[in-house]
Amino acid sequence: MTLGRKEPYGSLDEERLRSLEEALPGALPADYRAFLVEFNGGEVTTDDNFDEVPGGTWVRHLLGLHLGPKHLQLDVTRSTTADLIPNRFLVIGSDDGGNLFGLDLDGPEATADRWFRIRA
Repeated sequence: MTLGRKEPYGSLDEERLRSLEEALPGALPADYRAFLVEFNGGEVTTDDNFDEVPGGTWVRHLLGLHLGPKHLQLDVTRSTTADLIPNRFLVIGSDDGGNLFGLDLDGPEATADRWFRIRA
């Protein structure tokens, strides 16, 4: 995966990260948490090394905890989708068509390779 640039909307807000983590049913996967700390979201550029998601779409935007556009903010998206998506799932990205992608945080073995997809 190639990101267009690091911290596109500013550095990670540690207080927002703590607040998000307290609200989650389980811990953030260590690899995803490290991604947030280092990159804080971003735009995925087309890359032959990035696997296409089944169904013919690409993850385009990865959410972060920043002051950029609200639809790209992790905690804002979690709040606005709370009535639609069970608490055990965390939306972490979207494609250009509005499909959402995220992580299943249920159980002690939650890792960043436990993805889900919700079609727009």
